[in-house]
Amino acid sequence: MPNSPTPAEHKTAVAANLRAICAVIGGAQSDIAAAIGVSKSKLGNWLRGDNYPDPFAMWLLCERYGVTMDWIYRGRVFGLPGHLADGLKARVSA
Repeated sequence: MPNSPTPAEHKTAVAANLRAICAVIGGAQSDIAAAIGVSKSKLGNWLRGDNYPDPFAMWLLCERYGVTMDWIYRGRVFGLPGHLADGLKARVSA
């Protein structure tokens, strides 16, 4: 089993995964926030890694945009729709 991250490292990784998926989804941060029922400032807190995202809001993100919880919390592209996986792979390798 690989080394587990610390809680702070995990929160930073989750934030980075959310930023990446928001960039691939496109659109304004305010539009994504509205689509998952949170304020732009709350989404901003999650994208900066200030707080962990709300599980229900992440469920809505998954349902609306085809994201997986495995991507958000574990950084795994398996199971993502092709266009999202390709966009994320391009961002990570850049």
